Amino acid sequence: MKKSILTSLMAVIILFNSSCDSDDDVIVIDPVNFETLIIGKWVLTSSTENGEPDSLDSCDLMDYYEFNADNTASYVEHGDTNGVTCQSFDNSGSWSIEGNILTTVLAGASEEETILGLTETTLTLEYVEGDFTYVDTYTKE
Repeated sequence: MKKSILTSLMAVIILFNSSCDSDDDVIVIDPVNFETLIIGKWVLTSSTENGEPDSLDSCDLMDYYEFNADNTASYVEHGDTNGVTCQSFDNSGSWSIEGNILTTVLAGASEEETILGLTETTLTLEYVEGDFTYVDTYTKE
């Protein structure tokens, strides 16, 4: 009798522990809607470098991606050049998504970024350059 109670108690404990995994808080990304959700203009709102916040100036906060339904894209950067503050530099090209990988070919250069999150209002992208990992967050305008 004690053995069956002990066995039942162990089964309940195992069942309870398996339903409370630490992955319960993980957001599952469904790439099915990425190609429709990404259409539009996305303005940079924040950035991290190796997990640390990257300070963005007013020019950086004007940078944006624009993704069109015909798979054309542009990335407009802003910076100070020859005494001109926040001069814009437009890089045009194309985009595609496979799974959660966004590939852009802008101004002849191909770049892959991992989509960490994409909703109707927020786009979060991660990319690696050498020893540095960047995570940029954009808000849909």
